[in-house]
Amino acid sequence: MEKIIDGKYILLGRYFQDGEKKEPIRWKIIKNEEGVLTLISDLVMFNRKYDEKYCNYKNSSLRKYINEVFVKDAFNSEELNLILDTALEEVIDKVYVPSLEELDKFDLIRYATPYAIENGISVGDNNAAYYWTRSQYKPSYREAHPREVCYVDCDGNPDFGMVWSDDVGVVLMMRIKI
Repeated sequence: MEKIIDGKYILLGRYFQDGEKKEPIRWKIIKNEEGVLTLISDLVMFNRKYDEKYCNYKNSSLRKYINEVFVKDAFNSEELNLILDTALEEVIDKVYVPSLEELDKFDLIRYATPYAIENGISVGDNNAAYYWTRSQYKPSYREAHPREVCYVDCDGNPDFGMVWSDDVGVVLMMRIKI
């Protein structure tokens, strides 16, 4: 079951973080509305391709992996019952990648787990990691390539990259009822 730490974090689920053993996942509480907590993973959990060809979140293999593999691997049935469905742009998911707009509310720098580093995630000198968003990104100085999607770099700056890059990490969000 969940464990709240200092009213700012909650431990919920288990996933590989440091080595080959699953450990509790620490989530930052970013909103509390009448017992519904919106959470973001404190660390970049793993790295993964966004997709081979799609740059929309709805059809991405990343979304499919999160909802069909990660969720089942990280949460037991009791924990899954706490996780609420969240309506996003074109889909309804339990666990999802944040949009750039959702990330705009706080520090964008996120650090990678040792597990993600061992598996080839791109990090800066301070182990801050690159990670995907579900947002399309078209900077004013040029049009984005049709197979590019927005990510956040190790300095906390939005940028865009090819969907087949497998060294970009994954930060997760979800809502739970406590």
